[in-house]
Amino acid sequence: MEQYMQAYYDLIDDCKDYPLWQRKIEEDLGSSVSFLGIMMEEALRDKTVGMSKVFERFDGEKQKYFK
Repeated sequence: MEQYMQAYYDLIDDCKDYPLWQRKIEEDLGSSVSFLGIMMEEALRDKTVGMSKVFERFDGEKQKYFK
């Protein structure tokens, strides 16, 4: 799961100079990636966020996927 999330954020970061593409990736893939991120139970999520930069980034940004 972490590798999928890392690949997603790599795409987002690679498109930083192309905001339309970045937005398209967020719209097309963001909901699937966020679903993976929220499937963890709360205790596991807290531990994982503390150990992984990818999950920490997702935890800080997840509100944009659940409007």
